[in-house]
Amino acid sequence: MSETDRVKLAEERKLIFANLVNGVPVASVMEAFKRSEDEVMADFAFVATKIISYRFERGMPFVNCRSIDEAIRKKALALHSLERINLLTDPVYSKVETAPIDPQSSNDIERKIMERHAR
Repeated sequence: MSETDRVKLAEERKLIFANLVNGVPVASVMEAFKRSEDEVMADFAFVATKIISYRFERGMPFVNCRSIDEAIRKKALALHSLERINLLTDPVYSKVETAPIDPQSSNDIERKIMERHAR
């Protein structure tokens, strides 16, 4: 894939994500970009992962935008991050999750982290 094609794909992915977050139906996005539903949703998921990774790398609050409904609820934050991400690279952190931590579970988490680093 040439650099021009990669840049075009990145821009299309941004537009697909922005359209879906702004309430455009999936069918309309499919028609406009001449892609299947699976392709549109794969592009949406890729951009959502990039946004989550971008925010995690910079210590910004977590924004769950893995589904269209969640992204719409966090629309301002998702679109703000969308303007700043580089879609020409794969996400650095693709498995960022959040979970409540209490004093009991924090010891388990610390132990798991230490075990992973010891390998």
